[in-house]
Amino acid sequence: MEKVVCIFGSGSGIGSALFSRFGKDPQAKTLGFSRSGEQSLESLTWQKTHSIDLTNESELNTFQSQLKVFFAEQIFGGKNPITLFKDSKIDRHLVVYFSQGNGLFSRISDLNREDVRKHFELNVFSTLFLCQILSDYLPIFERSSFVFLGSTAGTMGFPNSSVY
Repeated sequence: MEKVVCIFGSGSGIGSALFSRFGKDPQAKTLGFSRSGEQSLESLTWQKTHSIDLTNESELNTFQSQLKVFFAEQIFGGKNPITLFKDSKIDRHLVVYFSQGNGLFSRISDLNREDVRKHFELNVFSTLFLCQILSDYLPIFERSSFVFLGSTAGTMGFPNSSVY
């Protein structure tokens, strides 16, 4: 079964490794997204990384509209995917990896509120908004998987990692 793979946080770390791995999979059509992406959102292309600031509402809106057009052209034969497959599914697997995020390491007494806000915008809220955008496509694909990747600092206490 062919896979349609979206990787958020594809610019470094595990997201970059996933992007490289799926790039070698002949059954996978992959889109990468990160702040350091090589192409703009206005020119979505398979097997490329695309630049997006996931904390920017305007860029999330652009992503939503561009993904709809791209999927219609590349997967659904030019038809609107949301209305075309209301009662049927396509034989593809949508796989979405969420590996975006950053660390914020500081003593709690030294935390800057703006830094904390930005940290939660990227690490928590952007994932929620991306799930909302992608939820329209879940009923269309035969299979859909959302994979949420975290870090050890998010589950174990380390010095100066109270926000993380």
